Amino acid sequence: MQFYEDIPRLYTALAEWGACILYLYMIRGRLKSGLFWVSSAAFLIVQSMFLIFTGDLPTMFWIPCMFMAAGMMYLFLVLWGKINWISAVYCCAQAFLLAEFTASLEWQIHTFLQKEISINFWQSALLLLLIYGGCFAVMYKITSPLLTGDYLSQI
Repeated sequence: MQFYEDIPRLYTALAEWGACILYLYMIRGRLKSGLFWVSSAAFLIVQSMFLIFTGDLPTMFWIPCMFMAAGMMYLFLVLWGKINWISAVYCCAQAFLLAEFTASLEWQIHTFLQKEISINFWQSALLLLLIYGGCFAVMYKITSPLLTGDYLSQI
């Protein structure tokens, strides 16, 4: 059994995408436009491809790659959030931190369980859904009452 030190890049992309979706939902409410979901899928694909293809770069490129990943999140939030640039920076920073925490928490638990009881693919997928869903739900409960249009306009 092979163990990975680093969080799989796809897991990070999923967390970043999910965090953006959560923040857009808190900012805009219902996200039911077909165009939104098509562009959202495109964002997930682009973010995933970027993170996966940059995974083998030397360590000195890690920080610039994270800036690029956060920049893509920022653009997604600006385009669909219909908020000003400073509010988008604020939401992007929160979404990025949430995504990185969520992905790292899930990967820590995954690695521990893989080592201890050797979980299969379906258990791994369920774990990902539970951890990501739980982290996003807690953040929604904590943040949504505060993230109002009036609050964002005062940033």
